[in-house]
Amino acid sequence: MGGKEVEMSDADFGNIERKVLVEDRPWTDRRCGYFSVLCVLFFICSAIGLGATGAPRYDTNSDNEIEGVNDKYLDDAKKCCDKAAVPPPGTESLYPTGFWEMSEMCREMEDNNQWDAPTARRRRLASKKNTPVPQNVWEGFSMHPGIPIGVVAIIIFLCGGFLKLMEKVATQVLFGTFFAEAVFCIYLGVGGEQVEPIMFVIAALIGVYVFCVRAQIRKAGNIISVACNALLSMPSLMGLVYAWMLASAVLTIVLILIASAAGNHAAVKENTEKAAGVQAGVQIEYTSCDWKDDSTAGGLFFVMYIIWVWMGNYVTMTQVYYVAGCTAQYVWDPSLVKASMPLTLLKLAFTRSGGTVSKTAWVLQVINYIKKNSKCSCRNCITFIVRWPIVLLACIVRCCCFTCLEMLNKYVLVFHVITGDEFWLSAKRCYKLMKKRGLGALVMETSAQNSFVIIGYGLSLCVGIFTWWWMGVEYGKDVLGNEDMWGKKDEYARGSDIWMLVAMMILLLWPAFALFLVVIIALWAGTWMIRCWIPWCCGVFCGAVCSFFFWQTVNALLVASNATFVCIAIDKVNGAAAFVDNALYRQAQADITEFAKAEAVGSARVGAGPTATAVAAQGPVVAVAPQPRTISMQIPPDAAPGTFLVLPLPDGRTVQVAVPPDAAPGAVVQVTVPP
Repeated sequence: MGGKEVEMSDADFGNIERKVLVEDRPWTDRRCGYFSVLCVLFFICSAIGLGATGAPRYDTNSDNEIEGVNDKYLDDAKKCCDKAAVPPPGTESLYPTGFWEMSEMCREMEDNNQWDAPTARRRRLASKKNTPVPQNVWEGFSMHPGIPIGVVAIIIFLCGGFLKLMEKVATQVLFGTFFAEAVFCIYLGVGGEQVEPIMFVIAALIGVYVFCVRAQIRKAGNIISVACNALLSMPSLMGLVYAWMLASAVLTIVLILIASAAGNHAAVKENTEKAAGVQAGVQIEYTSCDWKDDSTAGGLFFVMYIIWVWMGNYVTMTQVYYVAGCTAQYVWDPSLVKASMPLTLLKLAFTRSGGTVSKTAWVLQVINYIKKNSKCSCRNCITFIVRWPIVLLACIVRCCCFTCLEMLNKYVLVFHVITGDEFWLSAKRCYKLMKKRGLGALVMETSAQNSFVIIGYGLSLCVGIFTWWWMGVEYGKDVLGNEDMWGKKDEYARGSDIWMLVAMMILLLWPAFALFLVVIIALWAGTWMIRCWIPWCCGVFCGAVCSFFFWQTVNALLVASNATFVCIAIDKVNGAAAFVDNALYRQAQADITEFAKAEAVGSARVGAGPTATAVAAQGPVVAVAPQPRTISMQIPPDAAPGTFLVLPLPDGRTVQVAVPPDAAPGAVVQVTVPP
């Protein structure tokens, strides 16, 4: 069943067992796996080559003072400086030593006795020093280690509380987010100097959308609740999810090191410059020495960057793999979920399923590339000003399209982790699922992300402000609460707390950029940083970290929801949903029973024979025969009258049966089942 030649009949859900295939799992998509391994080997060898053959342009000591040009470039630099020291023709009397002092590398070599200039210039009184790496922002954490430890504990608690909240009231959260957005649009419409009718139109559109897909939103809430319950019931899985953030951090460090290694490949470049001569209108041409980048190293780094991006996507899809596998197994049979299962699936993602995971990673890279290059250009920004409602609608459609593509890619991997099939067979199963329940899947994905974006931003902003206030209190620079923090002398403009707060709110919209900016400020500001900004920077840093933790939790929750969605769809097709006391499975059991009754009526009307009839629409396949048979069943102790139970048949099939109203727990009753 490997390859594109797989028949559509092989993609039916009826041959999928209610179990995640872990033992004896086949190797899948080997060609893509081999290609990905070659890419990784090329990446490693290139990184080693860049690091081994590169050299910095200048040598420095332990104090970061320049001690001259590196030996790798010294000969070329001397030749260039010798040429720069030759006076241009006709200027020997005016410039007997040429223009070598115009070149930085020549000055550094002359200062460090690496090159003898024709006429030595006056020595500097002190060696040129680079700015040392500052520690001020980090000292804000190190001097009070309880603050970062406490903030991290708060962040983890908030993420766990978020999962617990979604387990209990996921449906209310989804509907509440749409309601809050509609209210905010109405406020914008009436809150200004004049009424904005377009905001009322947007609020009305939100209301119409929610009304039309309310059933799907309600089901999405039930699925998210079950997914949250699964995540909270598997501590080892959530531990791996948070530990997996280290993989992304390691990849980031690797990219920085490779970029530094590529930057150490340079060459000496001779430039021909022009300067105004003594006589009016006469220009003098002279030689200057400078550095140029190595084009070979630059091209190699570009290829390595593409592979690095794929490696990041592989890390992302690996998390999809083990979260989906653990969740699916928990939904179907929690007793089979062991504490070691996440690590077992992690191992499979890099071995037997490595080819399929790498293929989904390449697909994700293509989707992200198209998304990145389809953003609004400057010309589109002008159009946005003129016809912004149309552009806004186009942006919403674009967002939904890319969300759908990313969702489909995840569903393919979910099917693969459950069945162990090749990529294309899993894609065909995904295609069949989307034909029947695509709207429900898209509504669940978009509604969840719509809520999670707002909740995540609110949590990160709260953590940032709390850290800012806490550190301000500790260091006597409480901008938010202490009116006298500026001191007796008004050194800074009053009201700075307002625009500092606004700056934090804006930065936390892009947490990665906020984190990068704080690091840059810490490195460049040094001891020049105004003290009241240190708590603020620490607050932005912690807010960005909170955002990363939250989205790691959210991504796991979305994947768990996708896996739960697939499990329910498979159960409906097979007409067998396990008895679980939650709204999702009660709805699934009701759907199965309803389809069974409808199909039985339809079969009786057309005089159906003993062959089974496949139910279309939502997909459950229920065997209906004109001559049923009776078997015995014992009522479980916790089964209430009217509930549905799964009854295994001797031939391996399972059917749904309702507990009779007068049946007591432990009693044996006769039930009618198809042959």
